[in-house]
Amino acid sequence: MGVESDEELAFRYAPVLHFTSGERFYPTSVDYIIGSSVLKQRNPDGTSILIDPAPTPDTLGVYTSGDLFLENKLRTFEAIAADYASKVDGAGYYVYVNIVRTSSSTVIQYWLFYVFNNGPLNDHQGDIEVIQVFLDSSGSPKVVLASQHGAGQNAAWGGVEKVDSHPVIYVAQGSHANYFRSYQGKIGIENDIVGSDGSG
Repeated sequence: MGVESDEELAFRYAPVLHFTSGERFYPTSVDYIIGSSVLKQRNPDGTSILIDPAPTPDTLGVYTSGDLFLENKLRTFEAIAADYASKVDGAGYYVYVNIVRTSSSTVIQYWLFYVFNNGPLNDHQGDIEVIQVFLDSSGSPKVVLASQHGAGQNAAWGGVEKVDSHPVIYVAQGSHANYFRSYQGKIGIENDIVGSDGSG
C-alpha cells in the first residue's frame, strides 16, 4: 500500500464525537464568529475601542497587535445561543485538519471551533479544541491526544475506544474539553459534565 494522501489520512482517523443531551454548541466554521463580530482593541485602562465593525478573514490578517479581540455583536450568551441555534442546520459542522509529516512520524490534528464556551465554571465567546492522532514511521497509529482546558491527556492507541479506525471522544458539555470515556457526574478542575446521551 502506498503513502496515503492527507485527505485519506484525515478521513481514516477522524474522531467520533459524543455530546451530552444538554450541549448547545457544536464544531462550526470560524466564519460564523468572524461574520457575527466586531474587532476591538483593549486599552490599558480596561476600556476598549472599535477598530473594525465588519471584519473579514482577509482584513483580520493585517492586524498584529496582541490587544485586539473579536466581540460578538449579540454580546450575551442567550442571544448568541439563540442566533447559533437558528443557523446551525444551515451552517453544518466543521473540523479543520492539519497534518505534519516527518521522517519518523505523522501527526493528524483535528481542530474544533465552538461559538461559545459555557462550561460550569468558565464562560467566554469562542472556543478552540484539538484532537491529535500520532502515527509512527510505518504509518501505524500510536497515541491520541485530547485537549482539556489549556492542557489535555493522551492515551495509547490500543487503550482508546474506537469505531473502526476512528477514536471515540466524549465532549464535555459547554466547556468542550475532550475525554476518552464517558463519566457520571462532574469531573476535573472545571467540573465538566461528560456523557454520551446526546448526539454522536
